[in-house]
Amino acid sequence: MFKLLIADDEPGSREWLAQEIAWEDHDICIVGPAVDGVEAWQLIQEEKPEIILTDIRMPGMNGIDLAKLTMTHYPHSRILVISGYDEFSYAKSCLEIGVSGYILKPSPSEEILAAVLKECQILIQKRADEEVQAQMQIQLEASQPMLREQFLRELFQGELEEKDLRERLGFLQLPLEPEQSVVAIVCKVEDHTGLYLNYQEKERQLIWLSIYHLVTTAIAKAGLATRMERGLIGGLIFGEPSGSDLSKIADGLARDILDEARLQLPCALQIGIGGEAPGLIEAARSFEQAKQALRFQSSLGVEAIATHSATETQVPTFLPRDEERLNVCLETGQAPETIHLILHQLFSASRELPEQNQWQRETGWILTGALVRIAQRAGLKVSEVLKEDEYALLMQGGPAGPTEYLIEWWESLFDQVGHGIRKMTNTSLRGCIHQVKEYIDNHLAETISLSQAARSVFLSPQYLSRLFREQTNESFSDYVTRRKMEVARSLLESGEKKIYEVAVAVGYTDPSYFGRVFRKYYNVTPMDYKKV
Repeated sequence: MFKLLIADDEPGSREWLAQEIAWEDHDICIVGPAVDGVEAWQLIQEEKPEIILTDIRMPGMNGIDLAKLTMTHYPHSRILVISGYDEFSYAKSCLEIGVSGYILKPSPSEEILAAVLKECQILIQKRADEEVQAQMQIQLEASQPMLREQFLRELFQGELEEKDLRERLGFLQLPLEPEQSVVAIVCKVEDHTGLYLNYQEKERQLIWLSIYHLVTTAIAKAGLATRMERGLIGGLIFGEPSGSDLSKIADGLARDILDEARLQLPCALQIGIGGEAPGLIEAARSFEQAKQALRFQSSLGVEAIATHSATETQVPTFLPRDEERLNVCLETGQAPETIHLILHQLFSASRELPEQNQWQRETGWILTGALVRIAQRAGLKVSEVLKEDEYALLMQGGPAGPTEYLIEWWESLFDQVGHGIRKMTNTSLRGCIHQVKEYIDNHLAETISLSQAARSVFLSPQYLSRLFREQTNESFSDYVTRRKMEVARSLLESGEKKIYEVAVAVGYTDPSYFGRVFRKYYNVTPMDYKKV
């Protein structure tokens, strides 16, 4: 429904416009009519009509002044003026101030109605556009946190160009300038993979949500935070636009995070702090420095804060993919040459360096951290598979000595830990298959699906299917059928149940189908087997 104000000082014309056209048939409600511009302005303020149909020459306030006043206070109004041929110059003035159009006097009612309905359509489209814009604005505001996190990830990964920064900052309403100094920090769980061994999926998700909320809440005081790869949470500290000691701010925030983590979380956190970057475009470098500092702190296996300033000397390069390669080797017992190659590259790189002992010590701590983490992922304690003196030396970062001796010593340790991991893994897998078999026996009266069984032991259906065949030399579905038929045969032998009751007891609602499966399996019908 639209409101239409009619303003005309001629009684005949005014009444004709109000009554001759069936406005209500087109969901248009008449406001007024007004006898002059003054009365029209009062009605506009009271009723706020969307469309105004006004004469030009009126006492008190003419149509041009009325249009100017209306456009000033109600710019979304649609105004149509009615003028005679001798008033064309007035009509032209109205168009110049923003009225929607003019209608010549006299005009048939159909033309006047068509002109008003055209304005109604324009208003309808505007309303629709405004609703779309409002919905888009709501979605945009709701997406701001996600978009800011995406921006931060791209910044840390070095994917943004300097020319795009200012525009992105304005769009995301971030209180930053491209040339502003920043410091990156990185947080991670000290024993991240242990969470997946000790907690169920729902608990793991709650723990990570708690970690993320804790870190982002703390960093929000002076920066932004986002989740990164490999279970890391990256933060960008920028503090005040100028005059801030960002390193102190980052260190203070890191200590606040650790203090809160000790109170709220069932696990410890580690934090790495990068060097100060002179502008946003250098944030990726600060982020890499924070990760490097964190890697060295992780080697120590303790809860602490590591800063880039402590790692500026030349140090070994040990990438996350190197640890993944070692992990695969230890889990499978294959490719021992890969372990040898990684160790050779790490230790041999120090041969020509004046700080060879420092390099070897850093390498030892790196390998200690990697070995401990790999063992933890398998639920194994390194102290359980190593001799007491070996474990004590490992906790000191390994021995010192010639390169060949160090490579041989670490190869021996990796071999022992790998053997322990494979032994534990096989035991764990056998226990898992045992649980699945128990699940099957407890649900024989139902239709047993692979996905249901996998859910009972917190594995994916694909992995359980492969694991079941590896451990039993039998597919999951074949095993289920065999167990159903074995139980059915036992029930038939007892003679206590009728055939259809036996079928239901092993999960078959159709006795005929049960009979066909039983005959295919034992080469005899259930009835004949029962008679025997």
